[in-house]
Amino acid sequence: LEACSSLADLRPTDGCPDLLSLRLDGCRQLRGASFADASWFAASLAELDLSWCSRVEGRDVAALLRSAMSLRSLSLRGLRLGGLLEASEQSGALPRLSALDVGFSSSIGSGGGV
Repeated sequence: LEACSSLADLRPTDGCPDLLSLRLDGCRQLRGASFADASWFAASLAELDLSWCSRVEGRDVAALLRSAMSLRSLSLRGLRLGGLLEASEQSGALPRLSALDVGFSSSIGSGGGV
């Protein structure tokens, strides 16, 4: 689904219980609200790429991390990630990751700096 310019929402489905990798990089219309309840795909997900999905923000990623217990690799290049660190500390999600890419991202901490 890389660079799918028309994808705005991910919708729950029973068809992906064993989904391991999801590449959504460049899906600039994808709404962050798609991750409010990611339990329908996040249980087995090991790799997720949301790079350059400009409508996804830190709070959306934090909601996803609460459900994605198997996630090991996360790419968030070019996103506005305000509050992600604080929210992720509460869920304990970041220590589970073996790879985290936040290149070209902004506002990672609550102070607004990188």
